[in-house]
Amino acid sequence: MEANQWGFHTTMHACDAPNQQGWYSAESCDFRGQCAVDIEDAGAADRYGPGAQFDINTLEPFNVRVDYHQFDSSWVGYTTTMTQSGRSIVLSGDCRDYASRMTRNVTDGMPSSSVAGAPRAPSGSKATAVVKSAAWPVETVFSNLEFWTKGATPSKMEDVPMVWHRTCSHMQSGECDKNCSWCRFSFPEDEPLGLESDWATCRCFEDRKMSYGHPCTCFDDMYACGSACKNCNKSWPADDADRWWSSDAMCRCVPNDKGTITFGDHQCKENHSGICGWNCKDCRWSWPEADPATNKSDKAMCRCADSLDFDQ
Repeated sequence: MEANQWGFHTTMHACDAPNQQGWYSAESCDFRGQCAVDIEDAGAADRYGPGAQFDINTLEPFNVRVDYHQFDSSWVGYTTTMTQSGRSIVLSGDCRDYASRMTRNVTDGMPSSSVAGAPRAPSGSKATAVVKSAAWPVETVFSNLEFWTKGATPSKMEDVPMVWHRTCSHMQSGECDKNCSWCRFSFPEDEPLGLESDWATCRCFEDRKMSYGHPCTCFDDMYACGSACKNCNKSWPADDADRWWSSDAMCRCVPNDKGTITFGDHQCKENHSGICGWNCKDCRWSWPEADPATNKSDKAMCRCADSLDFDQ
């Protein structure tokens, strides 16, 4: 990939087999390359450049993604997609005879390379008169670089802006772990395929520690609980002094505690408090046995103790 403020160009460079140590020599690789795709040749030069009038404003960060197309275990071409703020430019190269030579190169670990150059407007484009006033030198930053093949798992991309959708059915779906208090389906903001993207998955929308109160009813908004939630309760951030009056109080799914629970002597005010359920007859304040905070634990709440014999 070669690029500057005005131009964007991608080329395939195939190599012959490496030596016994796995190294590729300069003589074994095609320096000039083939299957080149240029933004001007693709008729998109007037959509790419430094300024808000362009679909891809090169003065601001934008995403670049390269997908290699495969047929019968060999590559047949590639697509380069640039995205920014919901806009995109797609460049495609179809050269199966040449692309097939690169299949093993990349699957065996050869990386892609990128070059950023000084600005030079495409000849004959409307940018020619403007390029003289373009700021140079400019800072060029490559970030969030990732190479993965089919079947691999993309990174969690914590710093990438996301578009958030529905609540996932389970609390630990996708990339959500046991510390997540709200798991939602999402995809990167600049992903042109949206919900159909390989990057679309369940991610943690909220991971603050929560305290849980009474169960929610049909009169409450239970959107954040998910369809497979067993106990959807009113909740608030554990460190919020306003508790159920907190501006962040809402119905959330109570995490399942897989460890042993310690039940105290204090009986809850109502037998359906916390996660006791409407059929509980002995609802008590309880906490995870392994939690050193005991009855002050963030996970301390009312649980049903019907199956326990406290007289033994």
